[in-house]
Parts: sequence; structure tokens; C-alpha cells
Amino acid sequence: MARERWIHGLTRDGGPEIHFVEHGSGEPLVLLHGFPDFWYMWRHQIPALASSGFRVIALDLRGYNRSAAPIGVRNYTVDKLSNDVIRVLDTLGILTAHVAGHDWGGVIAWDLAMRHPERLRKLVVMNAPHPATYTRALITSAQALKSWYVAAFQVPLLPELLLKRRNMAALQRVWRGAGGGSQSVTESDLSKYVKTFSREYRLTAALNYYRAFLFSAHRPEKVTPVSAETLILWGARDKYLVPQLADAALRHVPNLRVQRFDALGHWPQLEDPAAVNSAIVKFLAAG
Repeated sequence: MARERWIHGLTRDGGPEIHFVEHGSGEPLVLLHGFPDFWYMWRHQIPALASSGFRVIALDLRGYNRSAAPIGVRNYTVDKLSNDVIRVLDTLGILTAHVAGHDWGGVIAWDLAMRHPERLRKLVVMNAPHPATYTRALITSAQALKSWYVAAFQVPLLPELLLKRRNMAALQRVWRGAGGGSQSVTESDLSKYVKTFSREYRLTAALNYYRAFLFSAHRPEKVTPVSAETLILWGARDKYLVPQLADAALRHVPNLRVQRFDALGHWPQLEDPAAVNSAIVKFLAAG
């Protein structure tokens, strides 16, 4: 990956600083990572999407890597997280953009589409359920069993202590491909992940997303329909999410396409970058 033209930037508008990486020119495309990742997760997408004619902007979400990590659970409610995306767009003078999000980045993308539809062109969501369908699935399906870790993360301090043990061995298993992920991860990649989550408060900040979910969950009866043309890319072998969640979004997204990857898991963009990049470009380029 040649990075001589990858530009690093920060918001400087008086709010928590959000770090982003920018590459390419053309229609703006914002990439939002999930847990436990940072902007580097998109390393296989940034050059490919930029070469396809997009101005790619990959964020470090609030609390991650080089972005600010404010203290306190209530600083990580989803409305604040989606507003950070607006702040980056404002910093760069961008009125509207395509947005693609994975995992928690997908949740933020959904929220952005509901709260700020005027700033969104097209939406791509990867293995991230619509927030209202996820809330419903926790009660009506096997999703509650798959989401055991969400309940475990509610405990103060203990999850951080366990995840930090033995040089973050549990997280290293995730980065190496547990649950679906890149099978070609290098030792250099792992060292980058360990380093970023070793920064002060960063692991707690990431877990605060789950803790803040109690304050910012979307009740189905109060959800605004998503008007943007939307593509869901779904790795069917996801160990953390039931497959029915992909189609369930149709209830709230009238203009929706779902594309499944039967052989892929929770991180399709790492498992088969070429297929995912092709699907994104084809969708965004269509009239």
C-alpha cells in the first residue's frame, strides 16, 4: 500500500478532536470502523476505492486511536458519535457524502441516515443491524445468546482488565480472525492494534459504546425511516449476529438491497477485500 498521498487530519472546532485519513479525489466516501478496530481496518479499501474515483475519508471514531477519548459513558451515546461524522464533513467543507460503516460504524451510519438525511448520498452497511431491529431481536430471537458480551461489557473495569491480560490475547484472537476476519493478518498489523488499544483510556472508551447503548437505543416505535438508497453487505458466517437481521432492516429502509457473502464472517471487508470493494463501487457508481 503506497501511502505517500494519504493525508492525516483532525477536527479543530472546539469539540473532541476526531482524527481521519484522507485519500483520493471525487465523490466523498466516509468509512466508519467498528470494535475492536480503528481507521487501519480499511487498509484494503482506501487505495482501491480512491483509485475508483472516490475521495475516501476513514475516521478514527471517538475514543479510538488518535481521536480524543473524553471521560464518561454518556460521551459515547450514538447521537454524539454520528454528530462527530458531521463535524468531520464540516471541517472538510463537504456538504454531502456517501457513508459506509461496519459493526459499530454501521450503527453510527444508520443513526446518521436517520438524524441527518440531508448530509447523506448513499449508505453502505456491513454486518451491522439496524438499531431498532437489533433491539427487537434481543427479545424475540437467538440474538440475545450471541450478544452475551454486550451484557458482560456493562460491568465496570473488569472487562478492561480481562481484555488486557497477556498482551491482549483475547483481542488478538479476534484480530487474527475469530468470528470471521482477515486470515492474512501480519505481526505488524497486530502490533499496530495492540499499540492503539494500549493508549490511555482507549479500551475503556471503546467499551463505553456498549455501555452507552442503554441511553441511546432506538425504540422501534420512534424510528425515522431511512430515505437514502442503502446496500447491506452481510457475511453470513457472522458469529455475533443472527442472519435474519439483514433482511429485518427492510421494515425501516424502503430503498434497500441486501448482498450476502455465504463464505464470509463478521469482517467481510478483510476476508475478501476484492469482492467487497467491487460491490461498494458498483453500488455507489449506479445512477
